[in-house]
Amino acid sequence: MKVILTISLFCLFFFLSAEVIVIPDDQPTIQQGIDIAIDGDVILLNPGIYYENVDFLEKDITLTSLYYTTQDTSYISQTIIDGSNTNSVIKIENCDNAFVSGLSIQNGHAFGAEVDGKGGGISCFQSIAEFEHLKILNNIAEIDGGGIYSGYSEIKIFKCSLINNTAYDDGGGLCIVEYSIVNVVESEIRGSLCYDDGGGYTASGYSLTIFEDCIFNDNTANDNGGGLYLTLSNVELYRCLVINNTSFDGAGGIDVWVADAII
Repeated sequence: MKVILTISLFCLFFFLSAEVIVIPDDQPTIQQGIDIAIDGDVILLNPGIYYENVDFLEKDITLTSLYYTTQDTSYISQTIIDGSNTNSVIKIENCDNAFVSGLSIQNGHAFGAEVDGKGGGISCFQSIAEFEHLKILNNIAEIDGGGIYSGYSEIKIFKCSLINNTAYDDGGGLCIVEYSIVNVVESEIRGSLCYDDGGGYTASGYSLTIFEDCIFNDNTANDNGGGLYLTLSNVELYRCLVINNTSFDGAGGIDVWVADAII
């Protein structure tokens, strides 16, 4: 009871100190809500399916569902952003404090060269962001990071499920590159596929990823590292489970090349 009360009071204070833009009550679409938002504002989604590809427009805002105000996890599955296989579902670039919570993110397809082809579900570039209580599923990246891509970013991922995501290059579920620092806690990467390295997760470019209490299950790489693949990067795994992962070249579970790993 004390914990629930503390969370409720925090949410009340947070919402009182920010402008809350309710979708679709105040604006008909998520993007139109973001267009009028300023740093510190909250975009609050009512339950439903939103067929959109969302760009944070370099704004430090919160994108969330009624889960955030109620702590009712049923709202995560009821509040869906569907990318209609036309672009990344969410793009976050040049943000200092982006927050996404309590949503299902699905059917993104990142097309194009460089960063445009990365992060089918969420593409995070040169940003500081936090993702919590998300279901990220059935997304595709033409290059890296079917579920989430992080480049030159600092990210916390908490209690998220990355399921059935695909990358045509590296990191079917999660791709961490270019000096990114990422902490992943109590999350799962499952059923993801890449056509090159790192079915569940890949890291390179002198990045650091810390996994705590995570599960890598049933991921596949056509080349190296069915579960995890890293090169020129650092990874730390604490109390993690790596099972039933497959690769057709290097290690099925974890493949490490010119990198440091603490397991």
